[in-house]
Amino acid sequence: MFRIDILLFPSSIALTRRDIGAGAWTRPECASLIGGVLCVLLIGSSAAQSGGAGTPSPSSELLLGRIQQAAAHQNYIGTFVHHEGGQMQTARITHLADDSGETEKVVMLDGHPREVVRHDDLVEAYLPEGRLLVVEKRAGRRLFPGLLKGPVDAVDANYRVELTSQARIAGRTCDVIQLLPRDNLRYGYRLCADRQTGLLLKIETLDEQRDSVEQVSFTDVEIGGHPTRASLRPSVPSVEGWNIEHRDSEPADVSQQPWKLDADVGGFHPVTAVHRVFASGRDVVQLVLSDGMASVSIFVEPIRPDAAPRSEGEARKGPINFISRALGQFWLTVVGEVPVQTIRQIAASVGLRETPK
Repeated sequence: MFRIDILLFPSSIALTRRDIGAGAWTRPECASLIGGVLCVLLIGSSAAQSGGAGTPSPSSELLLGRIQQAAAHQNYIGTFVHHEGGQMQTARITHLADDSGETEKVVMLDGHPREVVRHDDLVEAYLPEGRLLVVEKRAGRRLFPGLLKGPVDAVDANYRVELTSQARIAGRTCDVIQLLPRDNLRYGYRLCADRQTGLLLKIETLDEQRDSVEQVSFTDVEIGGHPTRASLRPSVPSVEGWNIEHRDSEPADVSQQPWKLDADVGGFHPVTAVHRVFASGRDVVQLVLSDGMASVSIFVEPIRPDAAPRSEGEARKGPINFISRALGQFWLTVVGEVPVQTIRQIAASVGLRETPK
């Protein structure tokens, strides 16, 4: 769940089947389908020093918490590379944590020029070619090298966490940790966390055969120091004449929606729900489910009479699976970096509430 284009340009818009394709996944309006499900993971601890392969972690809470803290509170500058499906994308990240909070800048180094500047939950995404600035708040969602989508106890319930060995990434010693799924409803993960600071240096997504299907890894990183404020400013000198989209959202009460989630599926529990009304008139509710590590987004919107016809179906892009179908007078989209059977089960669990007679 790390597609850099998805990570950089979230918009929480449900895709139609025609949006799936090589070009569509780099469009800013396609980017946050996963509600942030896609960038993640874990950490190491000096306790691994004496552990052998398959050694149970001394404390999942300690391991996972340490990487969360490192991503939020360490200062770092580095270049990371995302590999998936024979494709590669590279980005440069600068992160500063001080008394004013967190400030972070991520710049794509290949493909179309794109960059994101974040201060705490306020995110500004700059797309110079389209002269577009997207502004939105994204509470609780972090890009690589950030981590958890839900509480640590959810991770323990759904994954077996093991310290296995040591490695070197970007010239630094790191602890290798595996998260092995307890069932077939989620992928596994292999990660490498900096031994000294706990910062995540590399994360791999493992499919059902434990083959690596996606990875994000620092190629160089400097941890510590104090990045300058100037280095965190957008490189665009001015946005005068640009289109500026404020993608505001408000909390949604799913219990008041005409649709419902009949049951939690495979340890995926609701963690947040938001409501957005777009300038185009689209009215979308997004419910995010998580098992602690992975997340799945459910998007529901009324079918507008003037909307173009949509096709029901399934699609896959690397480890991301997607399903879209009609739900009465609504359009349902479920997407996440989980096996297809999980997406199908979650989609099947969404139904309409009975109308009082």
